[in-house]
Amino acid sequence: MDALIEISNRKRIYLTRTLPCYWQVFQMKVFKLYVLLLLYVCIGLSQTQFVYNANEESGKDDYLGNIAQDMELMPVGVGKPPRQYTILNGAEFVRVDKNTGKLFTAVRLDREKLCPDNPETCKKDIEVAVLPSEYFQLIKIQLVVFDLNDNTPAFPSSQISKDISESAISGSVIRLDSAVDPDLGNNSINRYEISSSPPSVKDKNGVSVPYFKLDVPSKIDGTKFPQLILSKKLNREHIASYDLLLYAIDGADPPLTGTTTVHIKVTDSNDHQPTFPKRSYVISVPEDVNNEYEIIKLKAAHLDSGENARIVYIFPSEVSEQDRAIFALNSETGSLTVTGIGMDYENRTIHHLTIEAKDSGPNPAATYVTVTVQVEDVNDEKPRIDVNVLDQEESPVSGEGTESDPVLIRENTAVGTFVAFVTVTDRDTGKNGNVSCRLLEPTSFEMQRIDQNDNRYLLKTNSELDRETQRIHTVEIQAWDFGAPSLSNNKRIVVELVDENDNSPKFGQANYVLGVSENALSGDVIATLTAEDLDAGANAEITYSARPMERGVKVPFEIEPETGQVIFKSGATPLDAENKTEPFELTITATDQGVPPRNTSATLSISVADENDNPPRFRQKNYIFRIEENAEVGKYVGRVVADDADVEKTTNARVTYSFADGSKDSPFTIQPELGEIHFNGRPEDLDRESRHSQPYVLKAEATDHGNSPLTGICHVEIFLIDVNDNAPFIKFPNVTKDLSVVYIRKERVRPSDPNRALLRDENPAERDTESADTDKVAEVKPENPLKDFILIDEKGSGNARQVQISENIVITKIEAADPDEGESGRVRFAMSKGNDYEYFGVDMVTGNVTLEVTSEEQLRKMKPGCHVIEVKVSDLGKPTQATLTWVGIYVTDEDPVKFNKTKALRGCRNNSYFPDIYKHKGTALSTAGLDPVILNVIIGASALVVVIIIIVLILMLRRKSRRCQDKKSRTYNVPSTAVMHTDTSYTHDSPTVKRGQKGSPSMHHRVQIRTVDNRSFFHSEWNAQMGQLRVFVVHLLLNVSRFDLFDFYSTMVRKPSASSTSSPPPPSYSSFSDDSRFVPSRRISSGTDSDFTDQSTSSISKYEARAAICRHASTKRKYSTKAAEKMCIKHIETYTIWHDCLETVKEHRFKTTKQKPYKGNLSAGSRPSTGKIPNIWEMKVPYYNGQETKYYVIPHTSHIEKCSGCSGKGEEICYNCSGAGSKMCWYCHDNGMTDVTGHRYETNHYTNGQELVRHVTQETCHHCGGCGYSTCHTCGGRRANECRLCDGNGKMEKYSQLEVSRERKCNNVYHGTTVLPEKVARKYLPKCRGESVYQKSKEGAIDPITSTACDNKAILETSEDIFRQHRRWSKGSTIRKQRETLREILAHEVWYDIDGNISSFWVIGDEQFVYAPNCLRSFKPECTIM
Repeated sequence: MDALIEISNRKRIYLTRTLPCYWQVFQMKVFKLYVLLLLYVCIGLSQTQFVYNANEESGKDDYLGNIAQDMELMPVGVGKPPRQYTILNGAEFVRVDKNTGKLFTAVRLDREKLCPDNPETCKKDIEVAVLPSEYFQLIKIQLVVFDLNDNTPAFPSSQISKDISESAISGSVIRLDSAVDPDLGNNSINRYEISSSPPSVKDKNGVSVPYFKLDVPSKIDGTKFPQLILSKKLNREHIASYDLLLYAIDGADPPLTGTTTVHIKVTDSNDHQPTFPKRSYVISVPEDVNNEYEIIKLKAAHLDSGENARIVYIFPSEVSEQDRAIFALNSETGSLTVTGIGMDYENRTIHHLTIEAKDSGPNPAATYVTVTVQVEDVNDEKPRIDVNVLDQEESPVSGEGTESDPVLIRENTAVGTFVAFVTVTDRDTGKNGNVSCRLLEPTSFEMQRIDQNDNRYLLKTNSELDRETQRIHTVEIQAWDFGAPSLSNNKRIVVELVDENDNSPKFGQANYVLGVSENALSGDVIATLTAEDLDAGANAEITYSARPMERGVKVPFEIEPETGQVIFKSGATPLDAENKTEPFELTITATDQGVPPRNTSATLSISVADENDNPPRFRQKNYIFRIEENAEVGKYVGRVVADDADVEKTTNARVTYSFADGSKDSPFTIQPELGEIHFNGRPEDLDRESRHSQPYVLKAEATDHGNSPLTGICHVEIFLIDVNDNAPFIKFPNVTKDLSVVYIRKERVRPSDPNRALLRDENPAERDTESADTDKVAEVKPENPLKDFILIDEKGSGNARQVQISENIVITKIEAADPDEGESGRVRFAMSKGNDYEYFGVDMVTGNVTLEVTSEEQLRKMKPGCHVIEVKVSDLGKPTQATLTWVGIYVTDEDPVKFNKTKALRGCRNNSYFPDIYKHKGTALSTAGLDPVILNVIIGASALVVVIIIIVLILMLRRKSRRCQDKKSRTYNVPSTAVMHTDTSYTHDSPTVKRGQKGSPSMHHRVQIRTVDNRSFFHSEWNAQMGQLRVFVVHLLLNVSRFDLFDFYSTMVRKPSASSTSSPPPPSYSSFSDDSRFVPSRRISSGTDSDFTDQSTSSISKYEARAAICRHASTKRKYSTKAAEKMCIKHIETYTIWHDCLETVKEHRFKTTKQKPYKGNLSAGSRPSTGKIPNIWEMKVPYYNGQETKYYVIPHTSHIEKCSGCSGKGEEICYNCSGAGSKMCWYCHDNGMTDVTGHRYETNHYTNGQELVRHVTQETCHHCGGCGYSTCHTCGGRRANECRLCDGNGKMEKYSQLEVSRERKCNNVYHGTTVLPEKVARKYLPKCRGESVYQKSKEGAIDPITSTACDNKAILETSEDIFRQHRRWSKGSTIRKQRETLREILAHEVWYDIDGNISSFWVIGDEQFVYAPNCLRSFKPECTIM
């Protein structure tokens, strides 16, 4: 390469002229390496030098030449950038046309100013660069300025005054001042002349000889100076002074002349003048000497003594002011010193100083000596860095590079563009003048050396420039010389990037969502949208425009072009948030003022913000609710709902409920958020009877949460639902004072007065005084006069009436009332006790107490006395409330006139059925009951019979045990036997008992004897005999003690009930509660939202019950199914259990932002911003089962952005080699050499034998070739890898994603489970499917079961409660699907008899799950006794 450089320096012109050939090769696209080599040669070495001549005084813009023509440059190809010419150095003298290359003068040329040192040839170096970079050439031009005689010689002053002693000898010299002519050569001073006018004398030959002759010697530097030589001795007395004219004439044609006057004054005689040892001195002085450094100390001699010998040293006038400033001369000592100012080798290497020495005597004479000071170079000059900015049309550059005037270049300047021409010089010589330079810090610029000898560099860009990333670039160049010590200098170049419109305006966000008040007025500013443009100047000036996203849609908004303010249009239709549910969609475009302009768009969604301009309105003006009067605190009453037409659900449309001032004292509270009314008072506040059935009238208020709250009002009426909380109370009779009398008379009625008879005692005087008030007239109305008749006195008041013997003779009437209403207020009457002889009856509806005597024979058998019967008065409510009352009936054959009521009442107290609470101690037994003696006899006989029966049974059991052992449980075939079976009958007016009820208001029990096959009931002789024995005992007890079968069965088989207590309750109130298990009040209901159907499912049969228990026993390893053959199923009771199931699926939706590498197409379902972005709840998502999360792309949200990982380059620095491209060789560990182990035989000097020795040598690593580094296997030496984030595309697609998650909740509630044991309900009910009687489901939310579908309050309340739970659970989400199902599950309690043991088991559901904790003992395998 050095050879190429040397050749190119010798043949620069040749290379320059052949440069187009190389460019043609470049255009032909030859091998790249060859082209790059030629470009390096052309750029680095192509320098051409031209000489242009110009005459002095050439005017401005005078043509000098054409660089392009002189260099014979070929035209550039089509489509290529043209050449441009710019001056790097010399722009102050010439200028060049940057397109044509023509060279012109920039100023009027003045050689004396251009070359002040007055060299022989005035040359100025000019450097011109050919741009752009592909054409770059550095052209050196020498501008030679020819001198013109445009300056006249001039003396320092118009008169030169000199003194000369009259005693001066011939040959004495008078030195004169030299004239100055800036011109050069012949145009400078050629000669001096003196005028002939001075006086002269004649010599001996008669020739006139002047006193002074002109002599023009030359100085050591070659310059000429004039001096006068005295040719004749002077006589002061004769001539005291002389005036001469001195002429300085240049050598031009015609010459120019300068003139001055020389005045010479003749002084008195001074015999001697100072003399110097030498006429001149030459001294070398380093340029860095200190101040007051003595160069030489001159010493002039003088022959005189005293004052005449004192010499004064001065600088004559010919010494310039510049030299006077550098050097100082001591006038007394003659010491020449340096002042330290201005002596610089680089400015002037030689100083010629003339020194004048004068004595101090009268008429002193002067002597001159020349001292030449040669300045020696010292490394005192720092390198100089000159920067010339390059100006190109494609990339214009301006500025000086300083902070106040930075270099301006365009930010889109291509990489490799030349910015400035840098020249580094040093005025020192030798090594002190050898310099080098570099850039201190790596920047976006680099320096390319183009002249090895002259230290010339090109500053060019080495990377892309971006003003928005970095506007100011500071390039600091450091230059240093090679002196000792080395001096350095720094040059800072400030480069400022000129903005290009390469950035589009950018909004702060792609989508703006704003809200505007619905009360906005015309001209109101809704918001201000601003976009930022990273460019500057006009490129950053933005104007805004708006248009609807959908064509044809009128939008009542506009945007100010300059400010970006979104304004409500004047004259637009007023906004209404209630009618405008969809937001206004606009496209906002921001456009800059660059050339060409750039723009960007953003979407603006303006929703009409709700204002509180609508008060809450209740859905009903009047609400009617009902609540049971026995409701507990916190009981839910009902709900009022108010709707607010406003849109803002959290404030303006959010409603809070409360009671008005007049209703706040009520026992009800209202839930502020839901409007649910609950009871929160005392129990007596709900007493319907005390309020006389009057409802609570309340005033409810609904208030919104707006800034100015609005209120709506409705009226709420709460009626109290009657519950059976009052037992019937008895109005009549009172057993302590009321008595009904039945008179059995044998007399006939007198024929004369058949309709009226006076019942009077024949001997009134014998009447008891206590019954004097009983003398009454009884009215008798017999239909058919009888021989024997009956008189009835209902109240024992003496007013008796005659009745005939027939069925249902009304004795008296029980008057009872119940303050409850409805069925709870209706009463029923039933005989309880005291009717042992079945004389009386009670009508269950009317309460009439009747005499059950249908014949005279029965009438004659009636036992006289007081009969007290106990009557149960119960209502029809649930649970039933009952009260006991007692009716006293006195049967007598006395005359009604003689009847003593007081005595009869006293006798009634002795009756065994008279209530104990009214009895007094020590009272006698009633005469209406059995005689105590007879009763004791009966009881004793009965006890004896029972003892005999027990003895007989024991004997039979012992006998049977022996027989069983002998016969080994032999089975007998018994033809038939009797079995007890209970049957229930109801009165005509009694309500029908539905499935699941255990009792009725009134029932009679009787015994039925039926014959059954022994194979279905008894299977052994033992069982047959025991069955006969049980029947016998039952009949015996019934006939002897007159026990009721139901009482006997309850005592022996069932548990004692609450009604069979030993002591009766108080007469005023007695509670008889029915079973609390649930029985639906209506099985069939017609309604639009009801799916109830009539279910006619009956109880399971005995065969199904027997099969179920057998299957259950077969699953138990320790039990046998044989015992099921002995089982006699007595009774099956069926209970209904209701299963209410609510299932809800709720859905959550979330919006997230995702990104993925851009592959050229946007995501499925997404389009550019022309579409409308849907609301996340408006997107249609297919229904799916399961609690999982799914993701969907939201349409119209995709947009492309630069990858943040690689800044859009598609590549990132290799993570393996950190961008180095290579890594340390793993084999040799950066050594380049590897150890090779071998073995060889060597001689052992001790044994003189050969032994195998391990030998290690090093060789070049074959993995890295000895360099110590290997190419990175990850990036292959490229220093970068494909970006892992964008897959090398440099672009990312960002979009919005919808996240959908679903959850399921299920609530199960069972009604009527109190009949089952808790563990049975918990174990078996969840397994039962049951029969669906109601089901409702749909997509979305449904309503609870309404009263039109079911009138059971428990189900309605439960349904409402679980719906409230599900609503709270689904708050913040949406209900996707909901289903409520009501199922019927039947539970059967099977009563059975096996071997005399009565027990029960359960059969549950259609699956017939069996629960038999008490009967499995009977199912154990039977033992055989050997």
